[in-house]
Amino acid sequence: MFTWTDNAADEEGYLLEDQPAGAADYKVVAVLDRDINSFPLITLPDENTASYRVRAFYYGPPSNVVTRRTGGE
Repeated sequence: MFTWTDNAADEEGYLLEDQPAGAADYKVVAVLDRDINSFPLITLPDENTASYRVRAFYYGPPSNVVTRRTGGE
């Protein structure tokens, strides 16, 4: 069981991410609801040695939409 302390007050949920040894980036392995602080983590063979992180996320106002056309007419 993977557990953490819920320190966020206004989260919409959590992302559980892993980075197997030798991998360049983290990848999302689970998207969880708010106020969750544990997850039954089952690792794949390449995740036996890995780094894990939990990130709270919040749905804020949408950003501006930008459209740009390049090249020809």
